[in-house]
Amino acid sequence: MDFVRQLFWSTDQSRLRTPFRLAAMYGAVGVMVISMAMGIERFDFGAAGTFVEGPLSNSVVAVALVIAVLTVGRFIDRRTPADWGIALSRRWIIELFLGLALAGVAMALVWGWMVSQGWVSVRFEPQASYLGFGIAGAIAVQCGRYLAGSVMEELLMRGYLLRTLAELLGSRWLHPRTAILISLIGTSALFGVAHLGNPNATLIGAANLTLLGLVFGIPFVLTGRLSWSIGLHMGWNIAQNTVFGMANSGQATDASLIITDLVPTSPESAGSLLWTGGAFGVEGGLTGTVGALLALAFTLVLIRRIDRSGLDLKVRAWETRSAAE
Repeated sequence: MDFVRQLFWSTDQSRLRTPFRLAAMYGAVGVMVISMAMGIERFDFGAAGTFVEGPLSNSVVAVALVIAVLTVGRFIDRRTPADWGIALSRRWIIELFLGLALAGVAMALVWGWMVSQGWVSVRFEPQASYLGFGIAGAIAVQCGRYLAGSVMEELLMRGYLLRTLAELLGSRWLHPRTAILISLIGTSALFGVAHLGNPNATLIGAANLTLLGLVFGIPFVLTGRLSWSIGLHMGWNIAQNTVFGMANSGQATDASLIITDLVPTSPESAGSLLWTGGAFGVEGGLTGTVGALLALAFTLVLIRRIDRSGLDLKVRAWETRSAAE
């Protein structure tokens, strides 16, 4: 019996061992997400159709996921919301909006570059696939969709998985800093590969989304807060899809303030697709690489200025916290 208990239970930490905690977490998340999704499918949204169903599904699933993570995290992992990077405070909210703004600026610069090169044509008029809520309502629905999606993905990928893997590797085999780095790269690669199933996906798109995983993950490593990560993720998607009307990871926009169309290419100008990403959107081209690096640079500069303690010290502080716990 002692052998079986030691197989499942860590006496040092007084909780289940990491593989079983991961199984419990993602099992609970899976059950709640599937249950909520099946419930939503029963509703008839009439003329609004998928325009409402997608954002509503995202929102409901996000709420279910947050409940699952915080509940399982509290009773199985024995963690508080702050351990996953969720600590709602004035500073947290400010950082959320700063991340949103920085990603928006980076995307605006990339969009302006594509316009200047003649790779896209622009119509300064709003659009929506469903006008039952008006343009303002349609834009709000899509922004809510991206807020929910960003919270959901960042909490799972960065807040929970990155930290849990870093603790596992750092407590057993590696120096804490090395464990954090490997976990950051691993979860970022998983984030990129997960998007290969999207419409019009490409290897460049997967590589850029891996880079974006690093962009979203590094602020969490440096601060221990998900505010920057959620803000950057949400700002990137909203600016790309809902402001400028470009495809987001292969998915066309349902509502946007501006209409941006790819200029048809000839054999002589086909190289522009390497930059624009074609039907997959900015993330499928080299402009996505530039935009991600800009967003990361802006964020690192601002984090350093706000915290005034240096990036290295913030990494050390997170290492010490993980090791102590």
